[in-house]
Parts: sequence; structure tokens; C-alpha cells
Amino acid sequence: MKFGLVLSTMYPLAGPARGHLEEWLGALRRAREYAFDAVFVGQHYLHDDLQMFQPLPLLARACAERGHLRIGSAILLLPLMHPVDVAEQLATLDVVADGHLIAGMGMGYRELEFENFGIDKRQRVGRFVEALQCIRRLWTEEHVDHAGRHFTLRHAGINPKPLQRPHPPLWIAAHSDAAVRRAAALGDAWLMSPHSALGTLATQVEIYREARRAAGLAGGLWPLERETHIAATMRTARAEARSSLEEKYQSYVRWGQEKEMPAGDRLDLAFEELARERFLIGDPAHCVAQIEWYRKQLGIEYMIFHIRRPGMPQRTVLDQIDLLGREVLPHFLGAPSR
Repeated sequence: MKFGLVLSTMYPLAGPARGHLEEWLGALRRAREYAFDAVFVGQHYLHDDLQMFQPLPLLARACAERGHLRIGSAILLLPLMHPVDVAEQLATLDVVADGHLIAGMGMGYRELEFENFGIDKRQRVGRFVEALQCIRRLWTEEHVDHAGRHFTLRHAGINPKPLQRPHPPLWIAAHSDAAVRRAAALGDAWLMSPHSALGTLATQVEIYREARRAAGLAGGLWPLERETHIAATMRTARAEARSSLEEKYQSYVRWGQEKEMPAGDRLDLAFEELARERFLIGDPAHCVAQIEWYRKQLGIEYMIFHIRRPGMPQRTVLDQIDLLGREVLPHFLGAPSR
């Protein structure tokens, strides 16, 4: 198995942005002490109640200190972007990262973002598919001519090309069954929803496999991201997790995230019910057992821990990285605990 960390870039308005950046880099430095495969960051725009760093400049800064770690976007909001700009930016970032970039893409859902970009949210699927096709071609062809509904390219060629050949792996986030089928046909991996219940994901794994076969594609990867809170004891983990995750998921409901979920997969639930099939919360032994279940029941080969939330003390972030690195990863990687 491989293991990644989502190091959220959302921070409270209180405190200087530079100080928050140093905290984020401190977490990156701690992660590289262990056998994690990659560090990921997400993207949103237009927060007036939080500070949030944009992913591409942050990942470029991370390259100076990533050590053995891959860097990844999880995710870029592709329908809000132009494929030429995305192709150029990520090609450069792959060179800066010495060929260790994972390019995660998704469609986004916040009305506020689409409205302020002047983009009709109803066009997001078409924009996403078309942009993704253009990006692949720009990365692999010398010149691209494309006349589509949303984008027009005329003798378009980019240099440098990505260092990875044919291109960095494209991971596509998907919540709904239809989106999972698109991810299977268009991407190198389906980034499983961190918000979906496990029963939903088990059904969608079979949808993904069948869609890959129908597209004539071998294998495929379905990394699982879970909201994670690990502590020395179950009691501490649950108490610390509740205070941050309850507020976060109330925000998701306000932003409209629930509308993107498969029918019946609700987020406006009491915390205990919400956490039961969506969160990884506990001491190291519990986390090991739960990941074993994920591996056996869902067939996952890549586990991604989302370990920090706005306002979380830096000490708590670093302690979680230590516990995962020392007590959880060695169980799966065959190395002794340190």
C-alpha cells in the first residue's frame, strides 16, 4: 500500500498568513521523516471567513523541501480554469518537482465560485471533460487544434512538456455514479469521495471497475481519502475530532456539498452517525484495523489521511503525523515502528 496526507491550507483569519505558511511547511517537513508517499492540497476560491492558500504556488514552494515525497493537487477546480493555463502550469510544476507531481482534478460545486468566475455552473461537466481532453493533448502532442463548445485552440503547443511520460497521473475526484464512470474513462485514478458512506463506495468500486472494462482500460486505481484524527487514546481522538469535524461538515452543508452526493447519502446528520462510515478516528490500533477493513472490503491500494482542519493546533497536527508514521504505516509497509 501507499499512503498520502492531505495538509489542508485553510487557516483562521486570525494570525499572519506568513505564520500559517510556516506551520504548513513544518507539517511537510515532519511528513518527510516517514514513509508517506505524497502530500496533497486542495483548492477553493473566495473565502471571507478563512485564509486559504492557492495550491500551485504552494506546491512549487513545497518542492524545495519535499524530500522523497510526491506532491499533488486534490483537487484543482478544472471547470473554472482554461486548459492552456492548467497544462502550462502543471507541466512547469512537474519539472520543478523532478517528475513527482500527481494532478488531481475535480468539478467544484460552490455557487459563489462559478458566479464570480462568470461561468454557468450547468456547463461544468462539459467544460471539465473538454478541458481534460485538451490538457492531455497539450502534454503529449506538438501542436493542438481543437474547436469545441467551450474552448478553441489553434496550433497550440506548450513547452516545456511535463517531465513524466506520457504525463503526470491524472486523478479525478467523483461523488456520483455518473462521475465515477467519467473518472474511469478519462482518468488514471478515481479519487474516492471523502464524504461518502462506505456502503456507497463499495457499490461505486464495482461501477468503476465495470466502466474501466467497458472503456478497454486495464486496472485502475481508487485512492481513498478519509477525514482522520488519530491520538494516543480513543477517548482523546473522539473528543478532538468532534470539535473540528462537526463545524467543518456543517459548512459543507451550507456550501451545497450535500447536493453533489449520491441519492440518500446525506451529510446533515448527527455527528456520531456521520462519523460512523465516513471518518477514521481512534488510536493507532483502531486505525490499523480500520485500514485493513478498507483494503479487504474496498480493494484500496492507496490511503490518504486528511489530518488537519482550520484552527487545529500545530502540535496536534504534528502528533498525528508522528502516530501515523510510527504506529500505523509500518504495519502495512513491513518496517518496524520507530
